[in-house]
Amino acid sequence: MLDHVLSSMLRLYSESRMKGRKRKVQHKYSERELVQYQEMLTHQDRLRVWIVKQPKRFPTFSLQLECLFRDRWRPVIRYDDAHGRPHIDILHADGTSEKIWLIDRGRHNHIREAKQALKENFAAYRSRYQKELEKWKKKK
Repeated sequence: MLDHVLSSMLRLYSESRMKGRKRKVQHKYSERELVQYQEMLTHQDRLRVWIVKQPKRFPTFSLQLECLFRDRWRPVIRYDDAHGRPHIDILHADGTSEKIWLIDRGRHNHIREAKQALKENFAAYRSRYQKELEKWKKKK
């Protein structure tokens, strides 16, 4: 009988602690604002944008160029700040990637410049990836 009472108390205590954590997490996320959209550059190229705005903090961002190859959208290049510093991920057809670290000049500047660079150079990025994809397919 005592074991039953203790296990009930422990279960209720655990549930109350979990409820508190859930509320805290929900409250924390409710302060964030996610801006997410896609912009079609051509019928085979699109720009995917994610920006998370948080009060009293810099926005976190990711801008990714995706191209359609053989009925599949593939990420080609991405500008983001996922590792605490703004950088460019150059994605290769074989699944590897390389990072180019950028000097932090303010997140708003990086978002604007990344969007402009992707829109102006998407054809060159697509061409590079397409050549890599053809070369990689021949090796396989």
